[in-house]
Amino acid sequence: MKKINSVMRIIFMMSISAAYAYNFDPTVVTEIYHFREQLYTAGTVQDYKKAVHDFIEDMEQRHLPEQEQHTVKNIAAVELVNFVDDGMDKKERYLMLNERQYECDRYMKQQTDVSEWFLVSYADVKSRLVSYISGGTAYTISMDAYSLYQAALKINKKFAYGYVGYALWLFFAPPIAGGGYDAARKTYAKALQYAANDFDRYVALIYRSQVYYAIGKKKEYETDLTQARALYTEERLTEYVRKKNEAGMSFFD
Repeated sequence: MKKINSVMRIIFMMSISAAYAYNFDPTVVTEIYHFREQLYTAGTVQDYKKAVHDFIEDMEQRHLPEQEQHTVKNIAAVELVNFVDDGMDKKERYLMLNERQYECDRYMKQQTDVSEWFLVSYADVKSRLVSYISGGTAYTISMDAYSLYQAALKINKKFAYGYVGYALWLFFAPPIAGGGYDAARKTYAKALQYAANDFDRYVALIYRSQVYYAIGKKKEYETDLTQARALYTEERLTEYVRKKNEAGMSFFD
């Protein structure tokens, strides 16, 4: 119940006014983009792990405000779960994500002012955590994530990073809950519409390609991956995605 209360408190705050949202440090936003660019163009798992380690170490040395600290730790944890397949078993992933959820839940109890960056990173943690639990708890955490995405996008209706996370939630959510492939496709289109830079476009195109893969639209699938590749000619992710798809799996599996 405490988790639900903290999320409902966020929604209440957002319903009052989005004008009082936390002023997230723009230099940290720049570093987040730089970090994720490194990850998505990394050549090996070792490169990937090093980029995560260096990012966390650099952010710790800067003595960031608490909200920025939670945000960068959330992003690093989610990216490790997304891509690092070796050296981290299911229990370790669960414990890492659960710790981030606990810390963010505790932080939210003390806050009246939050940013869209924090909210989406928090929602992404909860979305990934659902894969490691089941039953009513999984449903509650999933709906918490939904509420967090909604709150973030109420603060900033042009937040491409938020639309990417929300679209992934919709990809796995059943139509009865407002999810499904069509809802995800439309939300990725919003991410592309509001992309602030090439990296926003790159991620949205790759992720949307998986919606087209799932519904068998090969022409649209190829177009998205080709356009993503053109944005970062040295990247390796589109090749990895194609290999997974050729093996009968979605990038998200």
